Amino acid sequence: MLRITSQAATLLSQARAESGAPDGAGVRFFAHASSETGTEIGLDFVPGPAEGDQVSEQEGVSVFVAPEVAEPLKEAVIDAKPVNGAPQLVLDPTGQSGS
Repeated sequence: MLRITSQAATLLSQARAESGAPDGAGVRFFAHASSETGTEIGLDFVPGPAEGDQVSEQEGVSVFVAPEVAEPLKEAVIDAKPVNGAPQLVLDPTGQSGS
C-alpha cells in the first residue's frame, strides 16, 4: 500500500490547513486525466474515503487511495524533498525513498 513519510505528512498537514479543509479531512490519491501527459496522480483533501478506496492512517494523516491507482501505487512512497529550495511532495514508485 502507498506509504507516506513523516516529512510528507508534515507537508500534507500544512497544505490541508492552508486549503481551509477541516482538521479531520484526509488526503485522497486518485487518477487525474491530463491532456499533456496522459494520466497523472491527483490528490485532494476530502472528509472521508470514496467507495472502494484503500484507507490507512499514516503519520497522523488519513490516507485514501482510489481503486484505480491502488495497484500501481502499492509499493510507492510519498516523500517531501527540497526542489528549488522549497519542500515538494515527490512520488517514489519503487518504495526506495522514505524515512
